[in-house]
Amino acid sequence: VSVKLRFKILQAGPEKHNRNEYLTLNGQNSILNERNVDINSKNTALATLDVIDLTTKNAATDKHSISNNDTNSRVGETLTMKNLQGISSRAASLMTVGEICDALRTDQDAGLTHLEAGSRQRIFGYNEFEVGEHDSLFRKYIEQFKNPLILLLLGSAIVSLVMKQFDDAVSITVAIVIVVTVAFVQEYRSEKSLEELTKLVPPSATAIRSGQEVSFLARELVPGDVIVLKMGDRVPADCRLVEAIDMQIDESSFTGEPNPVRKVTSTMSKVASTNHFHDIKNIAFMGTLLRCGKARVLTENNRNNK
Repeated sequence: VSVKLRFKILQAGPEKHNRNEYLTLNGQNSILNERNVDINSKNTALATLDVIDLTTKNAATDKHSISNNDTNSRVGETLTMKNLQGISSRAASLMTVGEICDALRTDQDAGLTHLEAGSRQRIFGYNEFEVGEHDSLFRKYIEQFKNPLILLLLGSAIVSLVMKQFDDAVSITVAIVIVVTVAFVQEYRSEKSLEELTKLVPPSATAIRSGQEVSFLARELVPGDVIVLKMGDRVPADCRLVEAIDMQIDESSFTGEPNPVRKVTSTMSKVASTNHFHDIKNIAFMGTLLRCGKARVLTENNRNNK
């Protein structure tokens, strides 16, 4: 439905004047109402405002209206992309390749256009975990005392103190402080080393944009991106398999299973998809490693929407 609201200013001036508001609908004008308005301009003017019915399914935000039945409108498609964040790995495993491509408004051969990918990134954000506030060093140090062995030693120190065996109590307490301090320092150094390594070698991905293979940081992936994977690649996001040739993935970091898992593109049955995640054979999970084969996969979601 194309609705145009036209404000016709009869006379300009600093004082109040009447104006007629016209509603243009399918080429016919009808007077809506007449009321006084403040006009601060000195020149006669004609203002036109295109108003779009926001209750329609394919509402748009630009100055051009769109038809209710225009489901292929690129503008309407972008606005409705917010609904895609509800697609989970289990739901994607139950969908055929064609169904999930339609749901994600993408082409499995040409991928997304650069313009559409940029639009989706503004909606969904980056493909990375949200980093919360870091715990203080004092809190991290106190966390070390939650170790069962440390709690047992603390209990022993308290018992020794109650029994007035002060030498034993002091010895145990000193031992606890040394062990906790060493563990805290090691953990702190490990975290810092991991942060520096991540900054030094940020994960990358190869995707198909506008029919061409392009490489960029994995954090820039968006739902609907078609990713190309080869042996040795780490999966940059949770993905639904589109094409796979002798594909085996190491999911030990995810499930603890040492043996690689063979992946397929066929749709999972509802019963199989309700089992453990490692039973879902047509989904590649973020962080797992491609041990052999090659594949094209479709990003079903990104980390920022989980």
